[in-house]
Amino acid sequence: MIRKQVRLILCILFSIAILVGCAKPTEMATLPPPMDTQVPPTKTQPQPTDTPVPLTPTLKSSPTKPALLVEPGKIVGRVDIGGRSLFIRCEGVGSPTIILEGGMGMNTQDWNLNGVYSDLTMVTRTCAYDRANMGASDKTPLPRTVQDMVNDLHTLLINANILGPYVLVGHSGGAWVVVLYAWQYPEGVVGMVLLDDVPPDTGLRMSAVMPTETPNESVTLTEARNYWATWYDWYNKTYPYDREGWDILNSAKQVRAVTSLGDMPLLVLTASFGYAAMHGGTGVPEINQMVSDTWVDLQQELAALSTNGRQITVPNSEHYIWLDEPGAAAISSEIRSFVRKIQVSLP
Repeated sequence: MIRKQVRLILCILFSIAILVGCAKPTEMATLPPPMDTQVPPTKTQPQPTDTPVPLTPTLKSSPTKPALLVEPGKIVGRVDIGGRSLFIRCEGVGSPTIILEGGMGMNTQDWNLNGVYSDLTMVTRTCAYDRANMGASDKTPLPRTVQDMVNDLHTLLINANILGPYVLVGHSGGAWVVVLYAWQYPEGVVGMVLLDDVPPDTGLRMSAVMPTETPNESVTLTEARNYWATWYDWYNKTYPYDREGWDILNSAKQVRAVTSLGDMPLLVLTASFGYAAMHGGTGVPEINQMVSDTWVDLQQELAALSTNGRQITVPNSEHYIWLDEPGAAAISSEIRSFVRKIQVSLP
């Protein structure tokens, strides 16, 4: 009796196995290909040859730190560059891609003031990002040099699949980053705009026009002389807004190595009341004029880094040129015109 029951159970199991084996497997739905807003590189622009930094397996996502969102005309989110992430936002369509590099302490959102960012997105794809230790980007050990920042930017663009060609726009200290980047990766850069750049020799050149100290000189003149004489040390140790930890002394050495950018289109926009005017007041009109003249000389020397460079002073503007509407409108107009000329020249 037991044997009959066992045989019956085995027959039932065998029948079930046959039915399962004969059943038509469930078809997997084919996922649509990811939407790609990438503008194809021009024929003269090679694909990046650098190997993207692999994602770190231990890096966990967080609801407050979303991954990269890619959709038509928009790229926004955090990109892993090797165990830490940088935040980037791109909007607009077209080539070349504008990369905005803020000055010390600037966040992505600062480019939105007075509509500069949105104005540029109407011409071509425009990207702004937060450097390490700023905004929505991760922290990293301090101090940091400009070379560290160039390495971060290059890896960010590769891992986010934001291909060139690029027009780099750098403000103040951020101009150091774009100058060094353009020098090291000239094949990917078709133009550069510097917004009231503070050249690496600023402290030395301004110190040279300060008169010899006298016993009866004003406190204002003494403070101005001391400021320029200790410029590099002051930034390295006491700059109150420097959460990025700029190593100014070594960064200046790195940027000084750039002596020529060939014939790269270069536009230097100088504020009429720029960095030197903000910090170089001496209380003596004749010395103030020498400070102003030296600042203009430094700006024109920046333009001379390229045989295709030019310098323009933006009227009614301060160091953060776009913080007032006249300055913002002026730089938006100049950059748009600059980019359109490059677009015409691209193959």
